[in-house]
Amino acid sequence: MAKFIVGCIIIVISTVIGGKLTDKYRRRAEFYEALKDFNLKLKQNLLYKKDKLYIVADYKSGSPDFNITLEDFRSLSFYGKSNNTDIFLPSYLSVSERDFVEEYFLAIGKGNVRSEAELICSYEYSINEKLSKMKDENTRFSKLGRKVGLAVGLTVFILVV
Repeated sequence: MAKFIVGCIIIVISTVIGGKLTDKYRRRAEFYEALKDFNLKLKQNLLYKKDKLYIVADYKSGSPDFNITLEDFRSLSFYGKSNNTDIFLPSYLSVSERDFVEEYFLAIGKGNVRSEAELICSYEYSINEKLSKMKDENTRFSKLGRKVGLAVGLTVFILVV
């Protein structure tokens, strides 16, 4: 009976570990979802409300990592640290994704209304494209991680019992 309980605990733990190992895909999708929402808010503000960028940048999303990145952007852009380009970018983003996000934040707020609107629209397309790819990867790999964890747990369970 004790072996059965230990085996069940191992199955649960290995399944959770498999899910956690693929957690970066969910976090990437959350980060880009927050970037998409911020870009939309920026676009709407630019076309209708026309608030200053520092007011629009006072934005909180569901992604804690995006909030940190946005806070770094605000401090770089509005508090005189514009020579330093160190924006927090999460480690789970690939190098090309980090470059894209950094380029995005360094580009916005630099032009007139017309050029800024064109820039935001072009970024909107790129962000949506990357986000749909990330959501597909998240769905695929998170299921795979849980299944591999379950398989490992079942294997150990069979060996224990």
